[in-house]
Amino acid sequence: MHRQFDPEKEEKVQAAIKAWKEGRAPSLNQAAVMRGVPSSTVRHRAAGRSPHTLLETQPKNQLLTAAQERALSKWIIDLWSHGFPARYDLLRSMASQLGGCKIGKNWVTRFLKRHPELTTVRSRMLEDKRGKANDIEAIIEWFTLFNCLVRKHKILPQNIWNMDEKGFMIGWAKAANVIVPTAHKRQRFCVHDGGRESVTMVECVSATGEHCAPMVIFPGKVHLAGWHEGRDSRDGWYWALSKKGVTNEELALKWLEHCFQPKSAQVAGPSSNRSQRMLILDGHGSHVSTAFIDYCGQQRILLLCLPPHSTHYLQPLDVGLFSHYARAYSDAVSSFCRYGGTGIGKREFIDLIAPVRQAAFTEKAITGGWKGAGLLPFDPLYVLNKIPSFTVADHRDLLDPIVDDLEAHMPAAGAFKTPACERILVSYVNDIRRAIDEILPSPLQHKFDKITKVAEASYAQQQILQATNNELQQALRQQRGRQQAGGRRHLSKARVLADVDIPMLVEQAQQRTKQDEQRTMQRVTRSQARLAAAGTATNDTAGAGDTTVQLTPECLTLLALR
Repeated sequence: MHRQFDPEKEEKVQAAIKAWKEGRAPSLNQAAVMRGVPSSTVRHRAAGRSPHTLLETQPKNQLLTAAQERALSKWIIDLWSHGFPARYDLLRSMASQLGGCKIGKNWVTRFLKRHPELTTVRSRMLEDKRGKANDIEAIIEWFTLFNCLVRKHKILPQNIWNMDEKGFMIGWAKAANVIVPTAHKRQRFCVHDGGRESVTMVECVSATGEHCAPMVIFPGKVHLAGWHEGRDSRDGWYWALSKKGVTNEELALKWLEHCFQPKSAQVAGPSSNRSQRMLILDGHGSHVSTAFIDYCGQQRILLLCLPPHSTHYLQPLDVGLFSHYARAYSDAVSSFCRYGGTGIGKREFIDLIAPVRQAAFTEKAITGGWKGAGLLPFDPLYVLNKIPSFTVADHRDLLDPIVDDLEAHMPAAGAFKTPACERILVSYVNDIRRAIDEILPSPLQHKFDKITKVAEASYAQQQILQATNNELQQALRQQRGRQQAGGRRHLSKARVLADVDIPMLVEQAQQRTKQDEQRTMQRVTRSQARLAAAGTATNDTAGAGDTTVQLTPECLTLLALR
């Protein structure tokens, strides 16, 4: 068993050698006795043998070399500097990869003893009971880290991205304010499909209003053809499967490789002059796997982790998009059910979510989320002033380093345009009324008012009927698509599918179905021929009193199908 390096003991050894060299001790042995250290150690040091630290006296059964452990220590410090303090499981995973075998349960404890520059602390959560002051300090520290990283690496606004997951229950509409007759205000229930199957959308947006194609994660083990047949293409979307329809380490890495990397690299420009990219995300376990972090390092992607439970303040997707996203999908579910739609499954979810997402992920909404999070334009006070207990005077020392804005500007927003109004008829009527008030007698004005009310009521009814008709047509189109879809025919067992591959897979599935149908019809034809021959023979041998039942063509077909 090796002994741990003792700095205090080494100081005494060096003092004994110095006393002997200066003549204050007649021999090395007496100098060692005077300092209370072993004489053999003093003689070895005087002969030039260097002291051995714990790392240098590595036992033969130690998993990692000294160089590997130093690299691991540096890696942990780098993670911490980007807001990803390493957990024990993450350290175990990386050490196992470096050592090529599974580490023991006490390895982390021994590793920390060998590296005094590292220590274990409890991570600080924003719901800490010590008070709101801790919440504010954590947010200010995060803003400081973001500001420093952007300035240090000269990251451009178009290269700053935010990624998060949004979960949906595919047949569930959220509660909302509704209007009912006053006499029946207790009858406030809204019809919805009731399906609670969970689907996850992995979304990512940039500070300049760009967005990556999403990854849609369904619960299941096999992709079915019925989910995709007959629908419009979803350019760049990826379709994935997991046990519960949520992200995991494998799917997070697939998203990084297939969704984020191509889009963000395209926005960043040619690799020769491409600046570093930043990806802001929460501290979910699937985002801090060693494979995820390694890939980001290879592609020059800086990871920046949000403080726990702060996404409602700091995450652009949460601040500016996800609430509207969820509400719009809930409205789509309610509309679908209102006009007779039932059985919302994965196919219906795809049809409903696509237009909802297109309407939600606009440049204005995306850049508004970054502004609301106080990131671009850089304005921490915009967020901090939302916290009731915050005052600038109490946190001046923390705010001073980040009072200057980043040297980056968002693209100028277009001129505001008033939305088009469809009340043209009412506007014309009001103009006419003002013109004739002074020239028509009161009885005629009274009749004109009645005509106006009838016209307004008719126009309003026409608008309602038109809107209802449009929604019914959309519901019919969706129902027709469902009837034409391939049902539960297996499409692929792959964990992740790109939307561009779906048409080819659907065509292959359809060809397999046609081949199966042809083989079935051939079997039916052969069986019909055999049964027809048998029926003819039976009928020929039947006597006058014979009660044998004659086989009609319909019966022959049914028997063949059986």
